[in-house]
Amino acid sequence: YTGIPHQAIYGFVLSQNDFSDEDPIDSQQNYTYNSQYVGIGSKGNIGACWSYWTEMIKQTGSTRIFGTDERKHVRAYAMDAEAVYAPKITSSPRLSLEYAFGSGDSDRVNVTDTQSGNIAGKDNNFLYFGYSPTGYSLAPRLSNLHMLKTGLAIAPLEEKRVFKYLTIGIEYYQFFKNRKSGGISDTEATEISHDIGQEIDLSMRWRVLSDLTLSLEYGHF
Repeated sequence: YTGIPHQAIYGFVLSQNDFSDEDPIDSQQNYTYNSQYVGIGSKGNIGACWSYWTEMIKQTGSTRIFGTDERKHVRAYAMDAEAVYAPKITSSPRLSLEYAFGSGDSDRVNVTDTQSGNIAGKDNNFLYFGYSPTGYSLAPRLSNLHMLKTGLAIAPLEEKRVFKYLTIGIEYYQFFKNRKSGGISDTEATEISHDIGQEIDLSMRWRVLSDLTLSLEYGHF
């Protein structure tokens, strides 16, 4: 819906039904995972310098308990929101602040698989299709995760014709578990603690020609 000036509101529904067959057949465990998603989002501009976007998703469905083959419901949530300040001044600075969240399950070790997955009760782990940028180094999935991110990008030589499209940036991340006893996509994060850690990313991108871009990226977790 684009009836509000400089704003857009959208929604979506996605249903995923698992018709895959096991090969080889496992008589002790069913791996069927069905999921449905309902989402709503908004994006737009506020004034001349501010822009934003936000999206919220509810996931339902059914999964199997690992080790017992019992069928359980999926109840999971996620959201992502970002605000960007980009004043119209020399070097085109772009300051951003983002918060992202994907719910987790306290008894899951593996956030993507049935094996070492949900072992009791309903499954609160957010399992999704698509991609969410969460840094270069740890790069966790948005499952059992809170992420805070701040970033700054500038084009320091934009007045020079050759380097007009050269941009350098820095981003800082703070990661937390939603359920401290549950796992995240990095299986080495085994401590029973909400705090996962911090990351700093550096990047340089230079669009040399309309069809040629060079980039250098570094991440330290």
